[in-house]
Amino acid sequence: MLSTLIVVGFVFGLAWAQQIFLNRIIASDLDYLKKIAAQQHEERVKALLNRSIS
Repeated sequence: MLSTLIVVGFVFGLAWAQQIFLNRIIASDLDYLKKIAAQQHEERVKALLNRSIS
């Protein structure tokens, strides 16, 4: 009984740690994608402004 509880606790602990790790990876990927999107938007605006001036 005790060994079963230890194994179940260990498995839940691993799943919990993995979820935290994956959430951090996903959050950092989203930050990176937001930065790329902002850069692309800025480049498009500059291109439109340069095209309208010339």
